[in-house]
Amino acid sequence: MKFENNPIRQGFNAHYVVNWCPSHCKGNRECKNNQCICKEGYVGPTCDQHLCFSNCTEIKGGPECCNCVCPNGSCCYEEKLSVKYMFNPASRDEEIYPPHLARMGHSLISCGDDVLYLYGGRSLKYGLINEMWMFNRTSQEWSKVIASTDEEPAGRYYHAAVCVPIIKTIFIYGGIVETGRKIQKYKVTNEFWKFAVESRKWKKERSDSWLPAVAGHTLTYVLDTKLVVIGGFSTENYFLDKVLIYNSAQAQWDIYHRKNLSGVIPLGIYGHSAVYHLAVATIYIYGGMLFTKYYKFHPSKELYTFDVDKLQWNILQASDERMLQPRMFHVAVNTRNYMLLIGGRTIDRSPIKDILLYHFKCNTWQNISFKDPEMNDYLRNYFGAAATTVDKDFYIMGGYNGVESGKLMRINLPDDTCTLIYDYETCKSTDGCSACKLETVYNLTYCVSTEGRFPDICFGGNVSEGKMCDHKWFEARSCNKYKTCDQCLAIYPEFKKISQVCKWCKHCKVGKCIHQKQECGAQNPCNRSQAEFLDMSDCDGIVCKAVNCRSCHSSKNCMWTRQVTRTGEITRMVSGNPRYSWSCVIAGVQQKSPKGITMGSRSFKQHSSECPSECYQNKTCEKCVSSHGAEGGSQHCVWSEKLHECIPPAYIPLHCSAGECGSLLREYNHCPIRCMEIQQCSRCISSPSCGWCSFGDQLDGRGICMPGGLSGTSNGLCSESNITYGSTHLSERIQDKFPDKDLKISWVFVKCPPEDECKNSHHTCDATTEKCVDTPDSFKCICKPGYKKRDQICEPVCTQGCVHGICTSPNQCKCNFGWVGSNCSVECSCNSHSECKSEKDTGNCLGCLHNTMLVYCFPSSKSY
Repeated sequence: MKFENNPIRQGFNAHYVVNWCPSHCKGNRECKNNQCICKEGYVGPTCDQHLCFSNCTEIKGGPECCNCVCPNGSCCYEEKLSVKYMFNPASRDEEIYPPHLARMGHSLISCGDDVLYLYGGRSLKYGLINEMWMFNRTSQEWSKVIASTDEEPAGRYYHAAVCVPIIKTIFIYGGIVETGRKIQKYKVTNEFWKFAVESRKWKKERSDSWLPAVAGHTLTYVLDTKLVVIGGFSTENYFLDKVLIYNSAQAQWDIYHRKNLSGVIPLGIYGHSAVYHLAVATIYIYGGMLFTKYYKFHPSKELYTFDVDKLQWNILQASDERMLQPRMFHVAVNTRNYMLLIGGRTIDRSPIKDILLYHFKCNTWQNISFKDPEMNDYLRNYFGAAATTVDKDFYIMGGYNGVESGKLMRINLPDDTCTLIYDYETCKSTDGCSACKLETVYNLTYCVSTEGRFPDICFGGNVSEGKMCDHKWFEARSCNKYKTCDQCLAIYPEFKKISQVCKWCKHCKVGKCIHQKQECGAQNPCNRSQAEFLDMSDCDGIVCKAVNCRSCHSSKNCMWTRQVTRTGEITRMVSGNPRYSWSCVIAGVQQKSPKGITMGSRSFKQHSSECPSECYQNKTCEKCVSSHGAEGGSQHCVWSEKLHECIPPAYIPLHCSAGECGSLLREYNHCPIRCMEIQQCSRCISSPSCGWCSFGDQLDGRGICMPGGLSGTSNGLCSESNITYGSTHLSERIQDKFPDKDLKISWVFVKCPPEDECKNSHHTCDATTEKCVDTPDSFKCICKPGYKKRDQICEPVCTQGCVHGICTSPNQCKCNFGWVGSNCSVECSCNSHSECKSEKDTGNCLGCLHNTMLVYCFPSSKSY
């Protein structure tokens, strides 16, 4: 016993230990070192919970293991994390369930009842799909939805769809639709459809011209009747830099331009995910192809938020950025506590490493995995899938990873996701989680939320109380961890009523985030006066913000140029010649350049108010690849050989995500020859997307090479009664040219009709060295007499040899300088300064060179 005399604190503390246990250790306890401890295999405060047997499984209801603790710390009867197939086409009859249930870029929609709705998408085999199917969660069966109206939307993918439960109506907006008939062509649409679930009626809503065409966007249901459109892309409008809100009760759109919004507004984004967190009236936006204020686009790992009430954007810095990987075309679902991220793709199609949970309140990311490795691989590697939430169940369907999937899975997670952490140190380091460690044969770890409670088994264990994600925790965070002004002054939705505790120091080469009570000069010293920012709306400092030339020129004192690029918070690079990607900058930036701007040249060329042609306006390969385009963040265009379409680089991950575009050409010399320029059938059908309109056997291989495919020409007609290219009728011209011939017109795409190429000059044999020989299917070139094939070339043969020369034609040598004779073996007697007349007259020098003279070309005395 210890007594401490302390006038301030009266009383004493007593510490004692009693070691005595013979015959007092009952039940599953035994005496060791004068202490009653649990026998091996038992745990808990009264040692009444036994560890699982070695053959114990964690399947619910397993007979060998009931109400026991498994080596990983979980109880056998608790399925904390589960995923199962609700529908797997591999185990079903395709006659009942058609294969085109497998798709990508589709929608999976819940209206709050027992049914899931599947709409749209793309199949490699069946193209764009316009059917709607529904899945009964109880019977686990699919059935096709038969509409009661004749009008229905065309097939589409990368659209957005959502249900408004209180009116039982599904809304579908935008997407990529097909426009070509004979040749595949696509366009992005602004169509807005609604489907009444109970009456099964389709209705096309009015889409005014100002309503932008978009694909790759999100449509998020908020509150009772509002729908929010974020992001998207189209070739004509480029990245969508506005927010659209639709009130389904009033059938009214509201469009919010950048000037109507506040905060850190991305210039553009597509292929992202968006979930609505009801508790804070905020949409969380993750990943996607992001168009930044530096006029660069790339797959993102940023987490943005959009406050629907305040129309305010924020960007939140991750607690552990090492866990995050840029991804796009993934899916996200959420509960009131967390958001789950699944799948997606990177720009180089490398695998997505993790399935991630994001905790709204603690701003923390958590990696999770399922027991089945096949499930893990599937959920990580598929992109273009669709997902929805029903109660606490997550459903994910379809997607693409080389092939489309038709699988439908259900995922269940516990409310307390800390319980999914089985490592003691990881649990301790995770905000919002508390850890308990039991020193047993298995070293059990229990991890629970700081708002929850440990199981009884943790009584007497090694307990580490974690940080509770509350106001005190948020206010005590370190400002130094934020690396940008946007993140430094961000408003976190869970704590938006708390006053800002950080400030941003600007005007040094590198800014810094510090606590409001600190001084910029002391914390971020540099040789210039610094500004202190307390509001994130001050962070940007960019006057000219536009995604394309038209919107740039509509802004006052802004110009669209390739001569300026932003390199830092306050630094710009300026060039005298166009060399950077297109961007919107202040007009006359070279005269207004602050100290931070590096001038590349004084001969700055300011662009006119006229916009250059954008990529989509180029209709041929040659014009396309030669163009610099006019789209922000790039300075070239790409030609799709399959679609005959000129594409801006930012559109490729969306438009060509599953091979839709075929070969992409970037250089002029890679452009294919136009079909009409090809005069020979074999060359025609070997050229991509070209076919041969044959005039018949009597005309021996004559015809016209035209664009087309297996079913016929794509830009005209080729039939017995009509030959048309574009809008030009050619039938009469051809008949007039060959009046005595019987034309038998036919379309050829796979194999040319017989012809004598040697007779009609359609062969490629060399007229001098080769002879054309006709064959049943084609022709062949053989060497003429006096020539011999070497390395696929017919070379002349000189039987006498050419000692000091080369053989130029059969038995004809061309001698080197100073040599003569039929085989070039006789040297001229001209001191190597002249040719001579012949091998019999070698001293007859024809012209002395190199300052030589006289009969045998002796050196002149003047040369000494």
